[in-house]
Amino acid sequence: MLQGRQGDRGQDLVEYAIVFPVLMLLLLGIIEFGRIIYSYNAISNAAREGTRLAVLPGTANRNNLAAAIALSPAACDPSPANPILQRVCDRAMALSRADLQVTVSQPDLDLNGEPDPIVRIRVVYTGPFLTNVILQAVRRGGLRLEAAATMRLE
Repeated sequence: MLQGRQGDRGQDLVEYAIVFPVLMLLLLGIIEFGRIIYSYNAISNAAREGTRLAVLPGTANRNNLAAAIALSPAACDPSPANPILQRVCDRAMALSRADLQVTVSQPDLDLNGEPDPIVRIRVVYTGPFLTNVILQAVRRGGLRLEAAATMRLE
C-alpha cells in the first residue's frame, strides 16, 4: 500500500478551500444570469401584451389609452384600475410589483402634423438581484432592466 509523504496531509483541504469559493461564485453567477434573463423576458412580454391591448379598436379602448397616458408613469403596486396598465402588471409574472414602473406614451404629431397612430409602452424593473450588492459598491444604484414595445393603432 502506498502512503503519502508526511508533508502532504493537509494539501487536499487547502486545495478545496481555494477552489470552493471560486466554484460557488461561478454557480451563483450562472443562477443570477438566469434570473436576469427571465426578468427581462417577463417585462418584454408584459410591454408587448399591454401595447397589443392598447392598440385594439374601440371607443372604450381609446378612453382607456387616454387614461393610461394620463396616469403614466405608473407603479404596479397597488394594482392599477386602468385595464391597459393592469394587463402589463399581470403579465410581468413572478416579479415584484413594487419594483415595476409602466409608462404609456403616444407621440403627439407625425411629420405631416397629423396625430401619430403609434402607442409605446415602456416597463422598467429594478428588482432584488444579487448583483445589486456588487453594483451599488461599484456605482451608485442597482441593476435596472428596461423593455419597450411600440405598435400602430388599429
